[in-house]
Amino acid sequence: MSCRPLGDNLALIGTLLCALAAAAAPAGATERNPVVSQSRALQMDATRLLFEFYYTEQSILFPEYDLVTLQFNQEYGAQMLLQRLELSIDGQLVETLNYSFGDIERLMAGAHQRLYATLLPAGSHSLKARLYGIGFRHGPYLEGETPIEKGAMPLQLHMRVQGTRLVFEQW
Repeated sequence: MSCRPLGDNLALIGTLLCALAAAAAPAGATERNPVVSQSRALQMDATRLLFEFYYTEQSILFPEYDLVTLQFNQEYGAQMLLQRLELSIDGQLVETLNYSFGDIERLMAGAHQRLYATLLPAGSHSLKARLYGIGFRHGPYLEGETPIEKGAMPLQLHMRVQGTRLVFEQW
């Protein structure tokens, strides 16, 4: 008994569905028969679902292509006492970090902190960060947002406190 990878099976099913669609109705039959029209709509949905399965399989087998990491640091000797950081991707809260006294000391000495790593599919996304603490000039928190254009390669994001705002850089 042979075992085929999921991608091969999905491609085979997609090919069979396309062949059935081509053989099912001659040209112009979709306007006359609503069953054929519904069948084609279902086939299009099945093809879309097969693509999503294939993409999910590729994401599981090769996660490095979807990898997004976010790092943080503040200027050396910054006089802000950080309390909490909230990260949101596409409007959904994904991480909340509470800072200890040791974390604050390391960041004040110029250390970099890896905040978050996730698998994010290709496309346009939005990253929003809200940093709570003491010592900010314009209120109890700093907030920043950046658009992310995720391609087919891993993406490194760097966030830092610059004056009265959060600045994002992409590599």
